[in-house]
Amino acid sequence: IKTKHLQVFITTHSSTFINAIDNIDLRVSLFEATTDSIKKLMNQNNLLNELGIKASDILQTNGIIWVEGPSDRIYIKYWLEKWCEAYGQKCLIENIHYSFSIYCGSILNHFSLKENDINDLIDIIKLNRNAIIVIDNDNHFNKNEYNEYKLIDNKGKNKNRIIEEMTFYDNENFHAWITEGYTIESYLNDEFIKLNFDLEHNNRIKLKIGKNKVQIAKDYIEKIEFKDKYDLFKQIEKVYKTLLKWNY
Repeated sequence: IKTKHLQVFITTHSSTFINAIDNIDLRVSLFEATTDSIKKLMNQNNLLNELGIKASDILQTNGIIWVEGPSDRIYIKYWLEKWCEAYGQKCLIENIHYSFSIYCGSILNHFSLKENDINDLIDIIKLNRNAIIVIDNDNHFNKNEYNEYKLIDNKGKNKNRIIEEMTFYDNENFHAWITEGYTIESYLNDEFIKLNFDLEHNNRIKLKIGKNKVQIAKDYIEKIEFKDKYDLFKQIEKVYKTLLKWNY
């Protein structure tokens, strides 16, 4: 420390130094100490998790579920409630345990999970460090032999960029849900889909003329029984477990 002229601060519980880093014109590094080692801290968000600091401590929601449109929120909230009922789990409450934010499809191009992005994109982590992003497949992704979704055409490159950024952080408080079908509506009952959407080639579905997606979602939660389709139960379970990590 003396030979390199370093100044060291040690704290066991305070997050003050983390908050100060972006506001001082100094080169600062954070380290975490375990019982037998000291290592450089590469991800500030993980430290906040270890300290037990939640977004709700400063009157924020503890995490955000990012969806493409308002009807997605209706479906996911309903599926979460029904999944919890079916498996005897405590039902988490919107705007207390989590919130939804709508990114409207192509607007996702303007978001990023990387800090100080050279393209001046909106930093999702700065908005809230916990995130689930629900992404319509739109036939841009296929599963490989390892059951992982891989991009198959250039049209889905921005969605793929977000997924890769989530993977880069390797953070259990992040989850990217790529729909197994064409869009989130592909999880609906087949007869209900035929009633409200036109079926096209390659599993594409298109809203029928005169129909409204939000009203369709409201009709669905009132009339249709919650059943598994594609990977729906698996994804809802993953969403629920991620919400638990945000809150407990």
